[in-house]
Amino acid sequence: MTEDHCRRRAVRLMGVMVRTPNVADRRRLIDEAMRWNNNAMIAHDQELRGAQPRREKSVP
Repeated sequence: MTEDHCRRRAVRLMGVMVRTPNVADRRRLIDEAMRWNNNAMIAHDQELRGAQPRREKSVP
């Protein structure tokens, strides 16, 4: 996954979270968005080192 892809996914999840009234669902969305943000940082570090971006399973 590229850094750009991961960042966009995290931002989209936060946008969904803002419109979700259920607190448990909001927490789950925040956790997932933070995971994607972390993936973006990892991808960014790898790109700086010149490594190939990691291939992950297709996102549903």
